[in-house]
Amino acid sequence: MFDPAPVSAPTSVCRWRLATAAFLAMVLALPAARSAAAQSGAAAGRDRAGAEITVTVSHPAGDGDVACALFATPEGFPDAAAKSRGVVHPSRGTSATCTFDGVAPGTYAVSVLLDTNRNGKADRNFLGMPSEPWGVSNGARPRMRAPNFEEASFTVEAGATLTIPVELK
Repeated sequence: MFDPAPVSAPTSVCRWRLATAAFLAMVLALPAARSAAAQSGAAAGRDRAGAEITVTVSHPAGDGDVACALFATPEGFPDAAAKSRGVVHPSRGTSATCTFDGVAPGTYAVSVLLDTNRNGKADRNFLGMPSEPWGVSNGARPRMRAPNFEEASFTVEAGATLTIPVELK
């Protein structure tokens, strides 16, 4: 008799799957956290006179929620939202824009996910690979692993206005 035992994924795939789920949960919870921070008068990690980063997102799908995360360190990149500043916007059509203002000078990387079914999580196929469109800054898209911070990083200077294109696939 056939025993349908669950297929176990390699440890790195499981970690990637867990981290992505945590990323989306945190990014989708950001509007409430952002409102509370604004009411207290100070949002952590923001320099009000800093730079502005606009992420222009192009994607193949029509509707969905675009979750953008700005990372200041390699820790947690690309999907630990607790280690980043995040923005979630509904998307109509094949493009969206996320803006981060008051960004202090430094080195950053951006990670973007399109939640096409708006279920609040990054869906995966049976191998643990993302089944929803995603992308990172600099177009970094290595095979068989998640992109790293160095591949996706860019430099922000004081008072700069940057536009970072990210294509989701």
